[in-house]
Amino acid sequence: MSDLLSGYAPTIDGAYAAKYINGVATIGAGDQIGEYLRVEVSNGNTLVEIDRSGGGDDYSTLVTLTGVETDLATLLANHQIALI
Repeated sequence: MSDLLSGYAPTIDGAYAAKYINGVATIGAGDQIGEYLRVEVSNGNTLVEIDRSGGGDDYSTLVTLTGVETDLATLLANHQIALI
């Protein structure tokens, strides 16, 4: 995935974009992944959207997860989206 994101680094000081804290998937403070990827639930489906430049203002749908409701932090923490 990181090859699609111009200028994004998947770790900050060795810490990954998301991890579980007290059982809750959490995106690391200071991580800018939200400027590149957005996950939205619509009508019981999850849309994974990408903004290749990282401006956070020009998203295109990359994939639709039909019948799945999730969020970006969970996808990252479960390594279902890999930023390597």
